Amino acid sequence: MKLKLALLGSILLGCVAQQAFAEEDKTLAIVNGQDIKQSTLQFYALERRQIDPKNSAPMDQLIDDLINMQLLKEEAHKNKLDKSADFKARMKFINLSMLSQVAMIHYLDSHPIPEARLKEEYDANITNMDMTELKASHILVQDETKAKEEIEKLS
Repeated sequence: MKLKLALLGSILLGCVAQQAFAEEDKTLAIVNGQDIKQSTLQFYALERRQIDPKNSAPMDQLIDDLINMQLLKEEAHKNKLDKSADFKARMKFINLSMLSQVAMIHYLDSHPIPEARLKEEYDANITNMDMTELKASHILVQDETKAKEEIEKLS
């Protein structure tokens, strides 16, 4: 179930991102004659948020990351790493993954899922989800008055 929710979340984020990328694709930096575009920054920011939603880096940091990636890419080409079997296998997988995501986004754009159907699916699967309930052994508050208020609320 978690996999289904994660997949649905990725698809929906991709749909939102696709609309954002339709705007003008400005050049943000040029590294040894290679443009770093706004769309690349948006894809990178989206990818970072999917990996770690709580840790959002400022845009200038993300641009610096992309500049460093471009420099590393040039170094990899210089050392002919793009010709290695490992690189080719990784690129084949990335191509498979990206094309399947784009195909799903395209399909969902042309065949939107009605809200009622999403709710029906959610209701059918909510009982299968792990609903572990945790109990706090203590709650820290600033003073005794607030502590008593919290105890009263929880009782």
